[in-house]
Amino acid sequence: MARAARLICKYAFIFAVFCGAAGLFLASVYELVQPRKEAYQREVLQKSLRLLAPGADSFTPAQTAAGQNYHEACTAAGRLLGYVLETTASGYSSDLKILAGLNKDFELTGFKILEQAETPGLGTKAAGPEFAAKLLGRRADTLALKKDGGEIDAITGATITSRSVVDALRRAAENLKEDLRS
Repeated sequence: MARAARLICKYAFIFAVFCGAAGLFLASVYELVQPRKEAYQREVLQKSLRLLAPGADSFTPAQTAAGQNYHEACTAAGRLLGYVLETTASGYSSDLKILAGLNKDFELTGFKILEQAETPGLGTKAAGPEFAAKLLGRRADTLALKKDGGEIDAITGATITSRSVVDALRRAAENLKEDLRS
């Protein structure tokens, strides 16, 4: 009996050492990779801001009273061209992180889905140019799918994702518009 207890303790100790070593290895890899990941995310954000607010030379980050992040897009002379909103939506199988460009009249100038894990070939089409073309130039407060009384066709087989993107864009724009009025 004592021999069995010692054997169990020995294997438990060996297991604990391996788990500790693996944990330390993972933590060190995370520490090495994290700065690169953050730099890449900043680079993607800057490229996306320029894409969504053409003609803008500077972007001033700001936040609404409700905590929604956005960027004021301005010319070199300081003239406001519009806004780039950061928002999220719950799609069919993942959360979507979205940037949306709006001009001063709150018409959609573009949007980009930065992060998503939707169904390949269906929900991922929300990030494609065909779906974006259906939304561009529309006033944000009029964004709605045909199934919800609007004029926008949903992506076939991806109604939930389509609705999530459209609703998130409309809600984010309405929140910003309301915040700017007050």
